[in-house]
Amino acid sequence: MFEKLDIKKFFKKVSKKKTFHYVHGQFHPRHDWSILIVIFFIIISFGFIFNFYLFLRIAAGDIFRTETEAVKVETLDREAIQGMVNLFKERARLLEELKSNPIEIPDPLL
Repeated sequence: MFEKLDIKKFFKKVSKKKTFHYVHGQFHPRHDWSILIVIFFIIISFGFIFNFYLFLRIAAGDIFRTETEAVKVETLDREAIQGMVNLFKERARLLEELKSNPIEIPDPLL
């Protein structure tokens, strides 16, 4: 009922089976696909490792840590801001004057 398995024959059959072989002087498409699949899994593995490392760094709080001396806040020059506000108020006043008293321009065709 059960035949005796000969291990030597089994490995001979497996070793004779070639996955990378030439067909008419060119590689078989299986060779190209296997290379693409291996490269794909290598890229996925590197991405997983990098994302896991980044997750651990963010969870520990190390990645966004800054030195307190490096942050400098400059205050605004209030006089310059007030001068700019006054300039805009003056221009708004001049615009209102022009709207109420339009400039008389003679028609050049007459």
